[in-house]
Amino acid sequence: MPRIMTIWLPCWPVQRRLVERPELRRVPVFVCRRERRGLMTVASWAWAEPPADRGPAGRRPRITAGMPLAEAMAVLALAHGSRACHIAEIDHDDPAADREALDRLARWCRRFSPTVGVERPSAGAAAECLQLDVTGTAGFFGGEWPLVRTAVWTLAARGLHARAAIADTPGASWAAAHHTDSVGEPGAAVTDRRSAWPRPRRRRFAVVPPGGQRLAAGDGAV
Repeated sequence: MPRIMTIWLPCWPVQRRLVERPELRRVPVFVCRRERRGLMTVASWAWAEPPADRGPAGRRPRITAGMPLAEAMAVLALAHGSRACHIAEIDHDDPAADREALDRLARWCRRFSPTVGVERPSAGAAAECLQLDVTGTAGFFGGEWPLVRTAVWTLAARGLHARAAIADTPGASWAAAHHTDSVGEPGAAVTDRRSAWPRPRRRRFAVVPPGGQRLAAGDGAV
């Protein structure tokens, strides 16, 4: 039975810039694209090291891709105060550079499998996932749990926040990588699902047992 590992790199356009300029981890980073009539919209954003104080509103800002930059700044100010807007870094979207960097990372990930692919996102979205055929390679790492854990923490050592999961199909592994807290390690309880990147969840990796997609789906993971 085939086994596929998906490595998800949330907010990849921002992560690429953080690797190139680590000092940006201390400020909000917005990657924006210019629309018709000069409107700037958010393609991706993150604040890797936000202040411990969540700001006047006491909550994390809900900023989504496609939101006008002016609106995103207003949401950021409500959550963290106007100073957050003054220190924010704004960069223009560069899909070609993002894809080139992701292709390089895919080649680097051949240490885990000789077959590595980059996802094809929907129109207007950025690719953020790599998919690896680990059918015959997990044994070299001591099994699937050691492999998926090694992939995540090796990328972390390179300054990249990743979540990864292994399942029978590309779709199942993609879904499980996006819901790692919902796919528990054997004998472990499901952990808190409320936190979101850039503050990492308690578990960054998961394994769906062979033939276990339906059971995982019952927990809301796939």
